[in-house]
Amino acid sequence: VVDDAIVVLENITQHIDKGSRLKQAAIFGTSEMGLSIATATLTIIMVFLPLMFMQGLVGIMFKQLAVLTCVCMLVSLFTALTLTPMMSSKLLKEAPRDKKEQHRSKLYMASEKAFQKIDNGYRKTLGWAVFHKTPILCTALAVFVITMLLGKRIGTDYIPDFDAGTVYVVYETEVGSSAEKTDSIGQQILEIMLDGIPEIKEGAVASISGQTPSGVLTTVGFKEGKNVG
Repeated sequence: VVDDAIVVLENITQHIDKGSRLKQAAIFGTSEMGLSIATATLTIIMVFLPLMFMQGLVGIMFKQLAVLTCVCMLVSLFTALTLTPMMSSKLLKEAPRDKKEQHRSKLYMASEKAFQKIDNGYRKTLGWAVFHKTPILCTALAVFVITMLLGKRIGTDYIPDFDAGTVYVVYETEVGSSAEKTDSIGQQILEIMLDGIPEIKEGAVASISGQTPSGVLTTVGFKEGKNVG
């Protein structure tokens, strides 16, 4: 969410370090990065936007996330293009004209040198990639194919199986059975399970909501299990 503002602020700082005035640095630093951060933000929004129109269980689960993400990204972009440059021109300090490096701490200078090395390495790598398109495209295609093959082998699952330390016993009585008879049978099943399975520590009998008295759900819990605390 704060990436846009970080990019703009970093570019404004670079202009200040080069000797630009605060207002000039805020204007030029923001204008240079405006198109880039807008494109990056819209790319992220395009990923989440389709989730807002999905139906079924997926739509119920992810619609709010999609709306919240899109709104936050738009607000982030607006803030980076308006509030960040304005606050930068008011709160940042201009670099001294004679000794530009003395006002920086040793930690800042060390980090700047490290980032400069990374930047130079990236420039060299990018330049090499531009002039060697064939191996780069072949490598990207190979990675894509391998990823697709591994995806089929790994497989996916909606909700994985886990040991919750609970057993559900569902039974159905004859048509026309009274609620008292159905409950009595459930209690008998529960007593048999409690007597025959020592690992069970507790149990309960409950009727299924919205169903006829012929359907009952019996739940028992175990003393041990992967997710039993």
